[in-house]
Amino acid sequence: MGTGRLVTGGLVALLLCGAGCATSRVTTKTPNPGKGHNPSYNYLLSELEIRKNNPAKALVYIEEALRKDPGAARLWYKKAFLEAAMGDLPKAETDVQQSLSIDAADRDANILMGKICQAQDRHPCATASYKKALAADPASEDANTLLIETHVAAKQYRPALAQSIAWQREDPENILPVFYEAWIAQNFLKDPARAINAYQRVVEMDPSNAKALSALAELYVARKDDARALEAFTRLEALAPNDVNLKLKVALIYYEQKQFEKAVEKFQELKAAYPDDDRLGYYMGVIQENLKKDDEAAAEFEKVAVSSQFYKDARLHLAFLKLRQKDEAGAVRIMEDAIRKKPRVGPFYEYLSEIYRDRPDYDRAIEVLKTGVKKSPDKETLWYDLGVMYDKAGRFDDMVAAMREVLRLNPKNPGALNYLGYSFADRGVRLDEALSLLKQAVALKPGDGFITDSLGWAYYQRGDWDEALAQIQRAYALVPNEPTITEHMGDVWLKKNDRPKAVRYFREAVAILQKRAASGDAEAAKDLERVKKKLTDMGA
Repeated sequence: MGTGRLVTGGLVALLLCGAGCATSRVTTKTPNPGKGHNPSYNYLLSELEIRKNNPAKALVYIEEALRKDPGAARLWYKKAFLEAAMGDLPKAETDVQQSLSIDAADRDANILMGKICQAQDRHPCATASYKKALAADPASEDANTLLIETHVAAKQYRPALAQSIAWQREDPENILPVFYEAWIAQNFLKDPARAINAYQRVVEMDPSNAKALSALAELYVARKDDARALEAFTRLEALAPNDVNLKLKVALIYYEQKQFEKAVEKFQELKAAYPDDDRLGYYMGVIQENLKKDDEAAAEFEKVAVSSQFYKDARLHLAFLKLRQKDEAGAVRIMEDAIRKKPRVGPFYEYLSEIYRDRPDYDRAIEVLKTGVKKSPDKETLWYDLGVMYDKAGRFDDMVAAMREVLRLNPKNPGALNYLGYSFADRGVRLDEALSLLKQAVALKPGDGFITDSLGWAYYQRGDWDEALAQIQRAYALVPNEPTITEHMGDVWLKKNDRPKAVRYFREAVAILQKRAASGDAEAAKDLERVKKKLTDMGA
């Protein structure tokens, strides 16, 4: 649905169509059957020229008719209509006003006046004109449509919605105003419940309305209502049995619902019908991976060509399958081969570096990422990962340099602002800069509890216990059951000389860390000993 139907230079088709569809209505004071004297004859000649898409000649006949009958409102309207079609809006406006001075209630003249105003972004004038047209004909499809779209163009979404509802009352059998209600609710008022209700009414009026069914299906998907989305897509599939995209969506919903066997069945049907569609093999591989059918999944991923848009993800999945099968060397070979074929794909370097990190072999991981930033020096994710890897390797200055490069590429990267700021704060260095970096990060992601905790820790390191407590309490509320934040709560209460609260939070952190350590988290086990020591030192 557009929001501006009248555009100078492109009006002929729109306006001439309207002229051809309009009722030929000429008011003359003194009808005269003589060929050279009857304005109706000139009017009919103008209609013939309009049908031949020749507005200039049509205008000549209308002007001749007006010389014979200057009091005919319809002739002034027709003259204005043709002038607008030829792009002369000032003349068109003058002449449609002349028409309205004779017949102020004329629906078509008011609509034309509205279109002329709308073409010049004069929304109040357009709105007033369409309302006058509706006073004459409340069910007019043109006037209602144009008034709604004028409201939308002026970002007056509530009046647009109200007009669609008023139109429904006037013309309850018409689907179009119900569509407008759904469109406005979905796209401008962000009211999916209302949009769904309206689209459902459209489908009740027209069960085979593919546009409404498609909109309903997408709204259900957005709301994660897979059952209703599947129902809508299935109905659409019946309407368009050869539409591969619909069949794909049905298969993917089965996948989202974890009905993997049905998803596989659908994808097999699709692959049989569309053997050259590389999406299908990739998605089939993902499903087989979820079913733990690694060999079948790998076979599908192997078929994805280097030229495919799915090549990157297929290679990453292949490497993951190798790691799941405890074949680290195989995963490395896949990533190295992918890098040779696509040396500018950042995620290949990132995944290969993670494989080396988990050994742990930080030096190899760093070399992989350094190669990546040489190939793609503008990829901030590669620089960020390189900074993290430098930090793990104990190369603090190199980490700082890498994070500063991230911020040079993107000064609003909240991850780099937080990482660098917290690193300074945790070491008790450059605390003014740490605060500045972390305040920027919090402003970018105010609901991130980890970043808020970092800011609180910077205040803690500066000795501002009250502000530290305020920030860490916010972080604790945002991210419950996080051991580091919980430990920081204990630290700050200890500094504020409230020993019982400090003990409470240290014990809570211990309980969380014990669960994580029991599941094999080596880092949690190390942190657990540190927090236990704090309790021991307090005699608790």
